[in-house]
Amino acid sequence: MHISIKRRLWPIKVLIKNIFHFIKNREKLNKIYSYKNKYSNQSCFIIGNGPSLNANDLELIRNYKTFASNSIFKIFTETEWRPNFYGICDKKYYEENKKSILENIHSPSFYPLDLNIQERKIDNFYLRQQKFFIYKKPPFSSNADLLLFDGSTVTYMLIQLAVYMGFKKIYLLGVDFSYSKVINTKGEIKTNNTVKDYFNEDRSENNSVTPNLEQSYLSYKSALNHAKRKGIKIINLSRKTDLNLFDRQNLDEMLISNK
Repeated sequence: MHISIKRRLWPIKVLIKNIFHFIKNREKLNKIYSYKNKYSNQSCFIIGNGPSLNANDLELIRNYKTFASNSIFKIFTETEWRPNFYGICDKKYYEENKKSILENIHSPSFYPLDLNIQERKIDNFYLRQQKFFIYKKPPFSSNADLLLFDGSTVTYMLIQLAVYMGFKKIYLLGVDFSYSKVINTKGEIKTNNTVKDYFNEDRSENNSVTPNLEQSYLSYKSALNHAKRKGIKIINLSRKTDLNLFDRQNLDEMLISNK
């Protein structure tokens, strides 16, 4: 009986905790509000760090607004392109790569609320990311000033941000959806050393977090469902990808048709 009551009260406890957390951090969360619907009906790119990503493609999309994450700065020596927005979900990754991030990223950046980032001339924004029951589709939030939902992939966070900013067409590039080491819903880790993880040979990013592609796929399904309801297009332009959930299109053809 005691366990049953505890379980029944758990959602109320979480709600009260979230309300208190939200009120306490309202000033930090409000800072992002200046971006709400700022780019209504425009197109943007969300850049993944998969092996299909290359510097030449990044040069081709310099006229578009772009979101990037994590170790994207490792390609900066090959291209003049820089992302308009940068984001991180994983606190451990930030702590392990803080020096490189602070030295190389000079775009408005988005971090978890419980990270204290060194203040710089660029804008740092803090986001409240809500965890959810694992192995289920997470909710999708179009209100980044309130909270975003953790989707087991930083790309899910960036999609939510893009929707919040008003973008109506979201292109994915370098989202290969394949890794040499993954974890499944049973907690089993599987490895395939013939698979390349990233656009360079550095595997350190995969040492921080082992990707759960099953969970990420559920998150992408949530993004697709929300996009369909709101008339938003999400198109995967990655040169090579195992993520066949979204409409596919060739990058070169897309750029020609949009001239």
